[in-house]
Amino acid sequence: GGGTFDVCVVEVDEKQEISMLSAGSHPLAGGSDIEQSILNLAGKKIAEEVEIETDLVMKYLEDEPVVQGSLESQVRVVVAGHSVNADNQEIKLNDFRGRTVSIKMSYDEIAASVEATQTTEGGNLIDDVMEEFQHCVMKSRNNVRDSGTEMTTQFQKVIEEGFIDRVVLIGGGSRFPEIKR
Repeated sequence: GGGTFDVCVVEVDEKQEISMLSAGSHPLAGGSDIEQSILNLAGKKIAEEVEIETDLVMKYLEDEPVVQGSLESQVRVVVAGHSVNADNQEIKLNDFRGRTVSIKMSYDEIAASVEATQTTEGGNLIDDVMEEFQHCVMKSRNNVRDSGTEMTTQFQKVIEEGFIDRVVLIGGGSRFPEIKR
């Protein structure tokens, strides 16, 4: 939580005892990155609506904390809405440079923005999440493999072996369709 992505691979034996096989974490890959991506999409759409450059919209928001707070609050609602339904989302700013501005974001626009989300480290959020997940699973498999079984660096081989019984997702990011896939 708190802007990280965490993975834990566990084994549950026949006595229902749980053993942790491996764990990993990717810092700075979380909901705040997704919110920033949607905020940038909103800024671009506001710029189109009021016919000024996106950079000027973002600068105005920095200078007007009340308007920025309103937008950020509505972006959180959009993010939550996207994770539970496929409807288009709307954002309305009552006082953007003296006028009311209303923008709509389609489900597909939001999904594309989520999928294109960059981490603060510069990587793609979805790719970084998958890489961390695959690394932990392969590490677990290689640590508990039967003697005589070769180590592998191929995630697909681990899947084909049936090493993973199920995947349980928890936390805010797990609600996103893009991460579930």
